[in-house]
Order: sequence, then structure tokens, then C-alpha cells
Amino acid sequence: MNRPKSGDGLFLMGHGTKSLLGQQQFLDFLSKAKEYFPTPVSGGFIELAQPDMYAALKSFIATEDLKRLVIVPLVLFPAGHMKDDGSELTRLARTLGGENLEVIYTSHLGLLPETLSILGERIAEATDKTKRPPRETGVLLVGRGSTDPDGNAEMYKAMRLLAERHSLDFSAIQPAFVSLALPSVPQGLDMLHRLGYSNIVLQPFFLFHGTLIDRMFTQAKSWALTLDSTPAITVGEAIGPHAMLLRAVEFRLREGLGNVVRTSCDLCIYRTPSMRSVKALDN
Repeated sequence: MNRPKSGDGLFLMGHGTKSLLGQQQFLDFLSKAKEYFPTPVSGGFIELAQPDMYAALKSFIATEDLKRLVIVPLVLFPAGHMKDDGSELTRLARTLGGENLEVIYTSHLGLLPETLSILGERIAEATDKTKRPPRETGVLLVGRGSTDPDGNAEMYKAMRLLAERHSLDFSAIQPAFVSLALPSVPQGLDMLHRLGYSNIVLQPFFLFHGTLIDRMFTQAKSWALTLDSTPAITVGEAIGPHAMLLRAVEFRLREGLGNVVRTSCDLCIYRTPSMRSVKALDN
């Protein structure tokens, strides 16, 4: 895969949230990306926050002498924002840049090894707080939920991959969604409770903090009030502006610059050796 070179630019498309903490986490990550990548970097939000991605993109193209622009959607699942808003942003970039600018829109971050590793860390941090043995611990992996079945299906894939990687850290893992899809958070908690788990880790599968994480917590609290005997519930942290997330963006960036034809998954057995080869070429 190709390295960025003079004339290349990176634009990060963030989801957007009303949460001030979530907004700041994205901006912190954007600052880290500007330090990490040897090429101009900018970014903006799809909705609900500033800087607006369309305005940020216009400014970026106007002020930087770009020959190639790679847009990386900083989203986890291939749902409406990634498919619709990302396509609209790409169209705008091509209109603004004309024939002098090559615009490349990459895949979402998805279930790259880096995002799964960070999520595993977050679950481990939460389970460590409980001081309970793994056999008593069930994990409820909570996503935002979508009307797009493609995005919801990715949650189930994430659940299975985490179970494969962390079988010694907890006894069971179940999926749930905050809205727009089932099972709901109360339904997921009820399933783990009925299975007999006295300790439940409520783990959000979100990049940054947002109002849906607050809603997840409220839903869990309301569910607990309906029980005579409530299991211990520990809430994990979102992925956040983790350093490993920069490597996930770097993979998508290089993938876009290299116009790579990939196998059908990011986690198949063929990717790790190829990544070692790329590392060797870099050194």
C-alpha cells in the first residue's frame, strides 16, 4: 500500500453528537491525526455539531494545494450516514476540486483488528473493576441500532469476534441496540439475567461518547428498577480517541491510496501476514 505523499490530504468524517464530551473526543482525535500523519488533515461532523463537514471540506480544499484527497468515514458500521452522507460529501469534493483533484472515499472503520482490540481493552477494564470471576460475568455489547440491516448485522459479527478473542475474560456476550433495532437494551439485560449472570458488563460499541450512551444507561437503570434482585452492572467506556484508532485510519488511508483489491474481510487469516510485509517495507 502506498504512503501519503506531497499533494495528498486526509479528511475525517465524524458522526456528530449533541454531547460536548463526544464532540471534544472527536476534536482531540483530529488533533492527534494532524500530528500523526505526514500530510494535511482536516475533518468535520455530519450533523449536530461544529465544524460542519461540508464547510470544513470547502475550507480544506480552498487552502491546501491538494492533488489527491482521501475521505475516511470515522464510523463503525455501514449504515445510512456512511452510505448517503459520505457519498454526498465525496460528490461535493469532486465538484470543488474538478479535474485537478482525485477524490477517494474509503470504507468505514468497521471491524478492523485495531477497533476490536480497543473494544477488548474497554471490556477488560470494566471486568477488572467488578473483581468477579469470568464464569459469573456476561457482556452486553450495545450499538446504536439502524434501519439498515447491514449495520445491524455487523454488531452480531463483532459479538462473535469478541467472543473468539476474549473467551477467558467473560462467560457470555449478547448484542443489544439503543434504538431502531432489536433486541433492546432491557431485552439484552433480561436475557443475561435469565441465564444466571450475577455480574453484567454493559459495553457501548461507540467510537465517542454521545447522547445514545446516556440513553443506554437510563434504559439499564429503568430495567434494574423492575427487579427484586438486581445483578451488578458495570458500564464500560466508549472506544475514545485511542492511539490505536490512528492505525485503523492509517490502514484505510493507505488502502485508498493504493487502490487495493482486498479479500472479503478485514479480519481473515490473510491480512495479518500482509500487514507484516507492509511493516517490513516501511522499515
